Amino acid sequence: MHRNRKLEATVRLIAFATLGVFLGFVGARVIFVGSWLSLIPWALACMLNGLTANTWRATLLSGAVFGFALVFAFLLFGYQGKAPIAREFLPFGILSIIGGACGVAGSTVGHLIRTHIPRAQH
Repeated sequence: MHRNRKLEATVRLIAFATLGVFLGFVGARVIFVGSWLSLIPWALACMLNGLTANTWRATLLSGAVFGFALVFAFLLFGYQGKAPIAREFLPFGILSIIGGACGVAGSTVGHLIRTHIPRAQH
């Protein structure tokens, strides 16, 4: 049983990291480029994470991974500077840590909705 939960947690982290990279790319290159509107699907994905997580640990960890991956990918795919990209990894990393904290906050909202809103009885 313990291995099954570890596998589930690993798959969840990979899935939300992948979703973060995808949404970062889309926000930097495809739709809502340069617009605050890209925050809407990002926030919805965070809330989805919290709504689907079974534990607080899963909510917080996958929220942090999602937020970090999202911001790092967004900055990387949107980079148009003249300096070599390698010079930007430290600032991108610092901003991505802030993104991870935002991912935790958004995921917490989703988890609170899940745990504090009563479900309809059938």
